[in-house]
Amino acid sequence: MVDIFQVRRQALANKLNDRFGTDKWLLLVLNNFEDGRLSFRSESSFFYLTGVNEPASVLVMGPSGGVTFYYPARQEHHSKWQRSLFDVALASGQAEKKLGVTDVRVLGEVVPRKTPSLDFDKRIYSNLTSDLAEFSKSGLLLCSLLEHGSSRYAVQRIIAAEVLKSAGVDKELTDISAELHAMRRNKGKEEIVATFDAAMSTMAAHGMVAKMIRNGIFEYEVRAIIESAFISLGSSGPAFPTIVASGGNGAILHYTELSSKLMDGDLVVVDIGAENLMYAADISRTYPVSGMFTPRQRELYQLVLDAQAYAESVVRPGMYLSNVDDQDLSVHHKVLKFLEPHGLDKAFYHGIGHFLGLDVHDVGDYKVPLKSGDMFTLEPGVYLPDERLGIRIEDDYVLADDGIMCLTADLPKSPDEIEAMMNEGAE
Repeated sequence: MVDIFQVRRQALANKLNDRFGTDKWLLLVLNNFEDGRLSFRSESSFFYLTGVNEPASVLVMGPSGGVTFYYPARQEHHSKWQRSLFDVALASGQAEKKLGVTDVRVLGEVVPRKTPSLDFDKRIYSNLTSDLAEFSKSGLLLCSLLEHGSSRYAVQRIIAAEVLKSAGVDKELTDISAELHAMRRNKGKEEIVATFDAAMSTMAAHGMVAKMIRNGIFEYEVRAIIESAFISLGSSGPAFPTIVASGGNGAILHYTELSSKLMDGDLVVVDIGAENLMYAADISRTYPVSGMFTPRQRELYQLVLDAQAYAESVVRPGMYLSNVDDQDLSVHHKVLKFLEPHGLDKAFYHGIGHFLGLDVHDVGDYKVPLKSGDMFTLEPGVYLPDERLGIRIEDDYVLADDGIMCLTADLPKSPDEIEAMMNEGAE
């Protein structure tokens, strides 16, 4: 696996050499920080380049192909509180080899009763700031992944500013996130396999949920089954907050309260995704609580299913998932026109899909045409608050030169299949 991250870093270095000139730049990449309320998860782009889950760590790339990994100094008793797989690499004496980097350095000093966080302490970063000060003297352009206008790197932006100030570097960081995001959009085989494994867990959870949905249970009970299934099937848990939205809640796109009781006659939207090796699945199905669709529900459900099939038939390299400036090649706008004769175009009030990967709504420029290697969802929906219902059908796809492959095709979704899955084994 180390080879994959080395190849990615070299590919990014090649892009930066083309843009700025060989050995004219230096890239600073900061990881996420520990949070006592949440399990630690590396920032996705940091993980994409390193494969490392180490809080507060820093990657510096360049010049001349050099790659230095910085890790925070910790008090001896830290291992009694939290386990770090990175400590195993350090203890082996072969950290550079295991990480595939040129050098591994401690970030700075050990500071009593403090770990790196938003509360900046320059002592923690003393080695990094000294190195950056020396690099700055050589006139290198300092680059970062701090995407302009995005909250994705809010904490890293604050820390980076303090690091540069401590290093005496009076330069703006140049944002090169577009180059990396373009790389992340094009998925390799290992990424597709990781996502498919996440999708397998997610499909299994849907299969379990379909059999337990019934009148009188609460949305949070359905969530409990879903998330326990994720863990029992070997995933790391949900890739995003679980959505179980019954009745009128189904018309709220990101409904996460999960406090309502399921009632006969209602539909329930189940929008879930497991995470595997940091990669996310995202699959939605809509179930009738009673186990049978009413005629009106079946009519609407079939139209949403037909809209998804239409989207599958038109998506191809050169199209866009959504592009208001070129609607003839925009899958989203084509689906709106498909729904318009049925008076449902205004009832579809979200995008047709999103890129999928290390983030469930993965990075990628929607104004750049689709091409082979893109991984995304197709998820048409109809939402009618006045009728107390929402319907969404969502699957995960990979685009190839000759069409698309649905990673989640094994999960039933026709109205008859949904009813059969829900009533399997019933007396």
